[in-house]
Amino acid sequence: MDCSSPIRILLADDHAIVRRALCSFIVGEADMVVVGEAANGDEAFKISIALHPTLALIDIAMPVSGGIPAIAKIVRCCNDTEVLALSAHDDPMFVRAALDAGAHGYILKKAEPTTLLLAIRSLCKGHTFLDPLLSDLAIQGIRRIPASHAVRGTDVLSPREKEVLILLAEGYTPSQIARELLITAKTVETYRARICEKVGSHARSDMYRYAAANDLLRTIA
Repeated sequence: MDCSSPIRILLADDHAIVRRALCSFIVGEADMVVVGEAANGDEAFKISIALHPTLALIDIAMPVSGGIPAIAKIVRCCNDTEVLALSAHDDPMFVRAALDAGAHGYILKKAEPTTLLLAIRSLCKGHTFLDPLLSDLAIQGIRRIPASHAVRGTDVLSPREKEVLILLAEGYTPSQIARELLITAKTVETYRARICEKVGSHARSDMYRYAAANDLLRTIA
């Protein structure tokens, strides 16, 4: 990748205040410029196709197609764009999901601004980057997670429970799921409790494993 020109960055996060903060970290850097912003996965993909940024910083938990599917689409269709996954989650399942989708790096939202800038420059130089705040346990967990994990089939779940499971597995919060499915947060929690009982675990990582093993994670059109 040619880094003689400024690194052209797309910021994708469904919270405007987060995008403003990220932009403020980048605006003073002579070798970086923000060329676009997106509030959901579909917007992130469309802007990437239109602008071909040097780097796309993608929140993995966004509405409308989700951050993970958006990463996969950008990686597939924009060969000249590096993708840095952004997340509040340090669970190895989410790190693995982002990397499996094609992300070239993973950074936590609690990272220092200097770490973000280091990650951007590292990807520009062709390196991968994992946030140093990820624990050794998390890194070991990424390596231990098998590509497929045998679990019970999804016939035990209702169609709506499958929808909620998919969004939970992709990192959506209950409030985000409520907005996405046009139901109340309380209803989401009810579905979540049912799913936990049927899957046999309350851990989000197990929900991801269950969804992945049963081909429930949303595919890329």
